[in-house]
Amino acid sequence: MNKILIAVLVVIAAVLGAAAERWLHLSTTAPARAAGAPRTAPARRVLYWYDPMQPGLHFDHPGKSPSMNMDLLPKYATAGSEPAVLISGTQSQALGMRLGAVRCGRLSTHLQATAVVAYDDRQLSVLQARTDGYLEQVVAHTAGDSVRQGEVLAILRAPAWTAAQAEEQALRHAGAADLAQAAQQRLRELGMSRAQIQRLAQGRPIADRIPIRAPRAGVLLSADLRAGMTVTRGQTLARVNGLDTVWLETAVPQAQATQVRVGEAAKINIAGSTPTSRSGRVLAILPALNADNHTLNVRLQMRNADHLLHPGMYAEVDLLHTDGEHLLVPSTAVLNSGQRTLVFLAQGGGRYLPVEVRVGSAADGMSEILQGLQAGDQVVLSGQFLLDSEAQLNDLAIRPLPAAQPAQKSAAAPQRPPQSMAGMEGM
Repeated sequence: MNKILIAVLVVIAAVLGAAAERWLHLSTTAPARAAGAPRTAPARRVLYWYDPMQPGLHFDHPGKSPSMNMDLLPKYATAGSEPAVLISGTQSQALGMRLGAVRCGRLSTHLQATAVVAYDDRQLSVLQARTDGYLEQVVAHTAGDSVRQGEVLAILRAPAWTAAQAEEQALRHAGAADLAQAAQQRLRELGMSRAQIQRLAQGRPIADRIPIRAPRAGVLLSADLRAGMTVTRGQTLARVNGLDTVWLETAVPQAQATQVRVGEAAKINIAGSTPTSRSGRVLAILPALNADNHTLNVRLQMRNADHLLHPGMYAEVDLLHTDGEHLLVPSTAVLNSGQRTLVFLAQGGGRYLPVEVRVGSAADGMSEILQGLQAGDQVVLSGQFLLDSEAQLNDLAIRPLPAAQPAQKSAAAPQRPPQSMAGMEGM
């Protein structure tokens, strides 16, 4: 019985306390109205509304308390400034508190992956026979050998060249210039170069042997060359891939693929007896997604003028992604409670204001601030945990994120007046 009586007395005391606070609020504002104070006085900014029965329970809008169905009371900002944590200079030095500025800058993110060196397919050259004949002589080469540019790989004997050259000489000596030019055109179609045709016009002996030369320095990928072998026009004889540049193939997880851009720089480390570090760039992001591990294949290009890098080698790739200008703050200034992300804004005079922020990407010890701060603001870099404890003990309100700007309503289209019913037939 005594417990019930005590509970009733507690409720009555709480109700009377809330009523007294409301009466006190009304009594302090009534004299101002009676003295002729302007009714349009600037309203104080409301930080939040709270339950008078449970002051620790805050709300973002007015209404009724869920406990006793009482009106929620507003908590106003203090005159002149927002409530903040007060720390003396001696306390700041004891805590080792440091400040940093919010600045504009570029945020570079790093994405590390393992890549495999591969041939640059854009340096692939194909050797084909331009006329029928047979291989009279072949230099001993097999697939995988290194070749120099212009190196002779085989000698092709073309009997069709003999008859065509004899015909051109006979027509030229007979004075039939037009027919001689037509014969020279035929020689070009059979694969004879302009220099060879000019030597023929200068009275040089008829040539029927064609040296097949490597078009570039590189690796012989295939060599279908055998002495005595008969070849036909258009037949592929060899394939040579250059090594002046190489590709690096790597796989990037789908969630991180948005950080990669074509043309961006990359740092490449090649493991070996003498580790080397080189630079390259992103050449292409292949469109096909690997369904097994949900990765995208990224192709990089790197110069290899010394030909020390060979296809099949492994390399460590560091992809560097740099966006445009952003507001940046040292990551040590950001406190993430799980529900809100906070920083403490230094206001001078030992005042520190808890501010809610929205954070974007983070890299190299810097975090991108999307909302909540401005360039030039001073924020606390160390000692925030004590400030956060003091703010919670003093029940300080956190400055929230700015409210989203409502979309402007477009001007309503003028309504057309209703058409008159008069004159309508068939009604």
